[in-house]
Amino acid sequence: MTVANVYGLMIPPLFIGSATPAFTSVLLDASGEKSAHIVQAPKTGSIHKVHWRTGTVTTPTDTDVRLETVELTTQGNPSGTLFGTNTNATEASASITSDTWITTTLTADASVTRGDVLAVVIAPSGSPNYNVSHATLANVGFPYRRQFTTSWIAGASSSGAMCALEYSDGSFAYCPGVFPWSAINAHTIGSGSTPDEIALRFSFAAPLRVSGAWIAAEADGDWSLVLYDSDGTSALQTATRDKEVRSTNGFALHHHVIFPASQQLLASTTYRLSFKPTSATTGVIYSFDVAAAAILDQMEGGQNLHYSARTDAGAWSETTTRRPMIGLIIDGIDDGAGGGSGGGGPLVGGRLVR
Repeated sequence: MTVANVYGLMIPPLFIGSATPAFTSVLLDASGEKSAHIVQAPKTGSIHKVHWRTGTVTTPTDTDVRLETVELTTQGNPSGTLFGTNTNATEASASITSDTWITTTLTADASVTRGDVLAVVIAPSGSPNYNVSHATLANVGFPYRRQFTTSWIAGASSSGAMCALEYSDGSFAYCPGVFPWSAINAHTIGSGSTPDEIALRFSFAAPLRVSGAWIAAEADGDWSLVLYDSDGTSALQTATRDKEVRSTNGFALHHHVIFPASQQLLASTTYRLSFKPTSATTGVIYSFDVAAAAILDQMEGGQNLHYSARTDAGAWSETTTRRPMIGLIIDGIDDGAGGGSGGGGPLVGGRLVR
């Protein structure tokens, strides 16, 4: 195996909004108001279901959930024209409750080509009073959201699309910049908590070399990031961090960590990257949930990246519908040139050290 340097590729990428992840929302509280997520079709096929999320619901009403085309002459607003015949459905008011991930099955599938621009439009009837969720992000150009009061207006550039597109075969496909989160979790964790380690469990189809990691956490005590081998016990790399080594305290922050050495990882092999507090002082690390494991395929890394946790170096438990906000920093990828399979030791100068 020959390793090509890539210098700092992040998988999954750093969450680009506030280090404290949160939902934001748009309120629909008058007749005729609507909310829209404008996204691209991630693959060619038939979209069968649309998934979306509510915030606080005071007065639900029957809601027309629509896949529409997008106008190119009015700042990319939903056109009001269905993407295809009957590519909409009524979601009954009884289904619209607070902080709920909703699945709407379209009356007829939308036949899409990869890259088509679509508007997922949420259009309540009557006199509603409820919120539609979005993601808190840094400034975003695309995907984006729109809100209709008496006309379409641009949503804040700091909030992004939050929905999922399910195809007729039950599959989801990678849709960059679209967040299919059903919940956001804040895990209080210290060396004496249960669990006392929270990890990203991952595998990749090709060999990679990793140089470090990132986390989104309020790390108020000392901590380590530990990269465990496939047995879940043997530490391949450990990076330690004193709580004082950060820009400020009392806030959730993005932390970047460099391992003592770059580490070669094998293809189709399960590893864990663990946030491990080393003091009793508790902090907070974040994760998000999806309503079904397959929805992770809409995000970077797909279902091969999910949540794992344990207590007192015991057995790991897995949650396949959850992902911690932990990521790898990759500095090398197999270039396909051959040259041997190699083991799992560190790399020096691009060569595997056994």
